[in-house]
Amino acid sequence: MDKCKLCLKESVLQESHILPNSIAKRIKNNGQTIVITNNRHPKAENSNFNYVEPMFCWDCEQILCKYEKYGTNVTINKNLIKRKGDDLVVFKVDFKKYYLYLISILWRAGLTNHREFSTVRLGLPFLELMRNCLLENKLTWQKIHLEDLISISIIKIKNEYPHLTDESIRKIIITPRLDEDNSQTRYYYMMYDGFVFAYYYTGHSSLIQNRTKPKFRLRRSTRNKFPAKGIKSIPIINNKLYDAQLAAQPKKT
Repeated sequence: MDKCKLCLKESVLQESHILPNSIAKRIKNNGQTIVITNNRHPKAENSNFNYVEPMFCWDCEQILCKYEKYGTNVTINKNLIKRKGDDLVVFKVDFKKYYLYLISILWRAGLTNHREFSTVRLGLPFLELMRNCLLENKLTWQKIHLEDLISISIIKIKNEYPHLTDESIRKIIITPRLDEDNSQTRYYYMMYDGFVFAYYYTGHSSLIQNRTKPKFRLRRSTRNKFPAKGIKSIPIINNKLYDAQLAAQPKKT
């Protein structure tokens, strides 16, 4: 018996997925996907990834599954995501449900011992804030608004390689990386399911007023606009991916 990382009770822990299992299943290409890891010299490699770790009790797995049931459907539901011209997509989502779903992934990335997620260092106070919000299904804990500390931006990745299909782009994973924008705001970003998800954060509530929020971010609205960018405009992919993409392609018959 170990302590569940969500409810903090002693229990038999389940083999919990860092990335939702339903996403992992649909992006695997004949058991393989392309993973760009977060080391100093990132490389693309074919990988039968399966990021699992004993983390949560059965009851808490069901809590997280409720977030996943909603969130994992968004990026494949054409009724929830619409193209607006060539450079924008519109998300029609329930803000609270989708925001907490995305937060649950960052939180798990900050807890796991898998080296692919070692970049994510949020600190215990931040992890505790996220834990309580997820456990209670709330956006606020002890008068601290989670969305004031973490803004989430999304980029739709467009295929620009003639030898690849859109489905191939969905099978590329970038494990979390830490970066800064032009205003020196720090953010983590990762890619899966054909989208880049960026988490902009301050790390402390006293810094809220001094933080630059991204222009395109998930807001309390039923319609959120996000940019669509070509895959060649993402250097970490374009520079490292070509050979691995070719290797991962199923042979045409």
